[in-house]
Amino acid sequence: EVPRRDQGVDFVLRAHCLVAVGEGQQGLAVLETEREHQSGAATQTLQVIVQMVEAVLALQGQATDRHMRIVDAVRAASAIDYGRFLHYVPEWAGRIAEYALDAGVETEFLRAAIRQRRLLPDDPTREDWPWRRHVQALGELRLLRDGEPVHTAGKSQRKPLELLALLAAHGGGPLTIDAVIDQLWPSLDANAPRASFDMALSRLRKLLEVPDAIRVTEGKVGLNPAVVWTDVAAFEHVWERLAGLEAGPDAAATASEAAAPLADRVLALYRDRLLGSEDATGALQSVRERLAIKFARVVVDHGARLESLGQWRVATALYERALTRDTLAEPLYRALMRAHLQLGERAEALRTFRRCRQLLTAVLGTEPSAQTQALARAAEGP
Repeated sequence: EVPRRDQGVDFVLRAHCLVAVGEGQQGLAVLETEREHQSGAATQTLQVIVQMVEAVLALQGQATDRHMRIVDAVRAASAIDYGRFLHYVPEWAGRIAEYALDAGVETEFLRAAIRQRRLLPDDPTREDWPWRRHVQALGELRLLRDGEPVHTAGKSQRKPLELLALLAAHGGGPLTIDAVIDQLWPSLDANAPRASFDMALSRLRKLLEVPDAIRVTEGKVGLNPAVVWTDVAAFEHVWERLAGLEAGPDAAATASEAAAPLADRVLALYRDRLLGSEDATGALQSVRERLAIKFARVVVDHGARLESLGQWRVATALYERALTRDTLAEPLYRALMRAHLQLGERAEALRTFRRCRQLLTAVLGTEPSAQTQALARAAEGP
């Protein structure tokens, strides 16, 4: 009973379903049958839909003309303000948008479509993606709203920010509500903690200003990863990729080359220890220590690969940069001392040891380990 010219949505849905199951050419054939039944603005929209499916096919097959096809499709969509491109296959809409953004094509149009549709990139660690909210917990807690810092002040914001910090420290969660209450309201009586949690949650939602930025389901609370990017989640993701490289069958042949950009990414993400100078207790202290250990391991492992290639100067620079992020990481001091010794720089090795000992004694009240002291004796010589 529906006129043929008004059945376009059904045909687009059918075409996109074919794209989703890897039958994009059949999807194009379905769309082509629609051309003779459309006119005016509908013809333009159909042409953009066709171009977008062709762009997906080019990207899927790594065609030599994929750049031209993606750019042309995005420009055509922008020209008619068609932000709903590839509407029924959002994963491919995200990939096309990511490619075009990297190419610098129609960036304002794409960023608006990404934010409105919650499109995701292939690489979830991308900090430059147009996430609605960014939360940085490695270092002092920072909240960014559409890329701009949010300045918070006042006693009423203290608990909402503590809740945000706790969720961000765990990569966005989800965490059980009971665990959150135990961490943030450990001393309140039996009835008040849940009311206090509900109040903090309500205020945090107002602070974030995105209705679905926080999810509460089945007794758990967490940040929506399609809306809120956290540096801890990105850090953990990169760390897992590095660990996968080292465990892979071709680790010896490929790890050094592939690990270099990932190690640089770790350095960029780890601005400082979790929550910076803020006191951390309970679960937060455990997470802080775990992330610090992972950071030091990444740097030391990558430095060892550089050392195996004889790139001692590059390794030394890596360790120095890493120590600006974590001044209490004793394994990094040892690695730096070892590199200086290999370069014949005994005085620099001793200077590094003294810096390590001074900080460990002043901050932690401990002495350097036997391994570190052995390197210092080697630097002093006979």
